[in-house]
Amino acid sequence: MCYRLSEENELIITYHATTDIDTVINLTNHSYFNLNGQDGSAVTDRTLQLNSSSFTECDAETVPTGRILPVTGTPLDFRAGKKPGLEMHADFDQTRMCRGYDHNYVLDCDGSVREFAVLKSDKIGICMRCSTDQPGVQLCSGIFINSEGGKGGFIYPTHGGVCLETQHYPCSPGFPQFPSTVLKPGEEYNYTTVYRFSSF
Repeated sequence: MCYRLSEENELIITYHATTDIDTVINLTNHSYFNLNGQDGSAVTDRTLQLNSSSFTECDAETVPTGRILPVTGTPLDFRAGKKPGLEMHADFDQTRMCRGYDHNYVLDCDGSVREFAVLKSDKIGICMRCSTDQPGVQLCSGIFINSEGGKGGFIYPTHGGVCLETQHYPCSPGFPQFPSTVLKPGEEYNYTTVYRFSSF
């Protein structure tokens, strides 16, 4: 795994692995972002646009059921862009079970690094554009953050950061309809994720 900063204000993460025996592998990065900086605010008022029309359904313990469902008409639909706080606590079983968002979204994956999400802070004017060649992304709305101390003594509340962690689908070995996470001898595991920062 390699982290690199580019001259274009990009954080580039590359994943590489080989094996000499069949190996289940699904590497990711679990960084939280709060584009307002260290003000200790929740991310519910940022604007997120996520290019995905479906997600992997979870059960009451947030374990995938194996079903891939459309986001249309649900609080999980971010295709047009919206603030996560608007429907985070809607009367919808998937968000109710997770106390917000902790879901894997299905991405169009053709082997190229493609933009899948844009996160914006209207207060600061910072934009984060996210690209990957992974087939999925886990959207986590910081449900497990609980008065965490940050830089300068600021305290981050629940929903004080958002994760967009690119990956294969969770629990893939249990569901043959999901993209395979088995790496075989002679194959290489190579994936890239890019977070690009700019003003708007």
